[in-house]
This record gives sequence, C-alpha cells and structure tokens, in this order.
Amino acid sequence: MIKSKNKYGFSGLLILLIIAGVISCETQRDPCLQPVSVYMRVRSVKALSDTTVADSLLPNPRWIAIDSQVALVFSKQTASFLLPLNPASDSARFALQPDSSILMFDTLTFFYDRKLNFISNACGYCYFFGLHSISTTKHVLDSVRIRNTDVNGNVNTPDHVQVFF
Repeated sequence: MIKSKNKYGFSGLLILLIIAGVISCETQRDPCLQPVSVYMRVRSVKALSDTTVADSLLPNPRWIAIDSQVALVFSKQTASFLLPLNPASDSARFALQPDSSILMFDTLTFFYDRKLNFISNACGYCYFFGLHSISTTKHVLDSVRIRNTDVNGNVNTPDHVQVFF
C-alpha cells in the first residue's frame, strides 16, 4: 500500500477545484450607473424687468399629482421643483399650492410627447419627454413659460418651466 506524505493533498485539491468551479459560474453583470427616471424641473420666479427674473421662494409649497393623487411636499422657502411626468399618458396634471397653510390652488396641465430611449443593456429603456404646451388656471400664479422643451435627464440644461408669481 502506498502512503501519501501529505495527508491533505487530495482533499485540499478537491476543495480548490470546487471553489474554482463556483467562482467560474458567477456572471459579472454591468451595473446600471445612470438614472432611468427623468424629472421635469420647474422653477418659481418673479419678473424684475422685461428680461430679468429672480427666484420667487414659495413659503410652504405643495404639488399634487391630480391623476395619481400623490402629494409632493417640498421644503419651506424653495423655488425649485422636480416633477415626474406620466409615461403612460401625453399629459400630466398638477395642482400647485404655493403655501399649504392657505387653501388656494392653481392647476397646471403639461402636454408632451413621449420618446422611448435606450440607455444601455444594464439599464434598459426609459422615457424622454418633449414639452409642447401648458394650460393653467391663474388664481395665484401670473403666467408660465417653457424654457427647455427636452425633458431628458440632462442636468446641464436650463430649467424646463418657469412659473411666474
């Protein structure tokens, strides 16, 4: 009978082969490192002159997505808002309450085109939007202006909509 000088030789080799087999079966997937949700950037402003505007800080703003009954509450004294658009529809309706302590609302309806956009294999697809018009009531706000029609997640572009008070 032949005796092995190393009592762990065969079992050590077997363990290494099992570990190598498990590691080789693991698939490395590319993680999605890009945002797949895009938001419309809305800024509340006041006109200082014909060409100059300044932020108009709203005391305690609340936006309500009318179609989904979701209330978006923002911090006090803010002028910048990120609003989601509905990829299943060509419009989104929001009720804007500039001060949640005062029961006065304006309704804003945003009309847009939807464009399905491929991001990557890891991230899949997302919708980009092209704003083309806005209808509003004018109980509190004065007017609205579309500054940037392309809602595509690019943060280096101007705000999409200005709401004048």
